[in-house]
Amino acid sequence: MNPEKFEFNDYLQNISNLPSKEFKLIEFIDEGTYGQVYKAKHLKTDKIYSIKIINNISLMQNLILESSLLKFCSTCKYINKYHGSYYDYISKEIWLILDHCKYGNIMNIISTNNI
Repeated sequence: MNPEKFEFNDYLQNISNLPSKEFKLIEFIDEGTYGQVYKAKHLKTDKIYSIKIINNISLMQNLILESSLLKFCSTCKYINKYHGSYYDYISKEIWLILDHCKYGNIMNIISTNNI
């Protein structure tokens, strides 16, 4: 993605509806910056992902910024890959789909290992 052409509209193009028909939430992982994070399985491929669910739409500007940065940095091997976003019209939640890191987020790793 070319940074000069980057726009927040890029994020909105990834939104579709009813993520619960595509993903099964397996377990709660942690409370993230803007919502809860779950381990989930994609029902068609059985691939495991981390899904951040945001139910406070008033945080939309922050959410768009976070998603856009993840999308922009998706080629970096040190950053959790962003796969897209879903808007659940029934529950009014936004789901961010990310690669699942089995060891958790960096703060958990640091605190667990006394680094």
